[in-house]
Amino acid sequence: QLNYDAISLVAWQRDFLKKDQTRKYLRGKVKQFNEMYLSKAPNDFEHLDCLTKDEEEDLFAESVRLMKETGLTVDSTTYELIRKDFERAKAKKKFCTVNATEELDNSKFSDQWLSFFAEAKTVW
Repeated sequence: QLNYDAISLVAWQRDFLKKDQTRKYLRGKVKQFNEMYLSKAPNDFEHLDCLTKDEEEDLFAESVRLMKETGLTVDSTTYELIRKDFERAKAKKKFCTVNATEELDNSKFSDQWLSFFAEAKTVW
């Protein structure tokens, strides 16, 4: 949802969208366009800002530390399960956010986004 919100916000700031509509409404429309018209997943953007490898490892270590702090026993089996979940999240680009400006300006879908927003401003 944050990626859709970021794209909506940049489009709104550029006056591509009507100013009287709620962010929730705009975010829903952007989500619908991305997933139905472009047939893309929520994190399937060309321009993503992701954590570095070091940041990922710091995040993982902090996650394990907090789990221990809350009373979870983290033995080798639990550690491996946590690592697998973490790696699945990385593969799904859960630790990335769209660079909405770049996505709207410089992706292979830029023209479709601009057409979508042009229609949106007159139709919605």
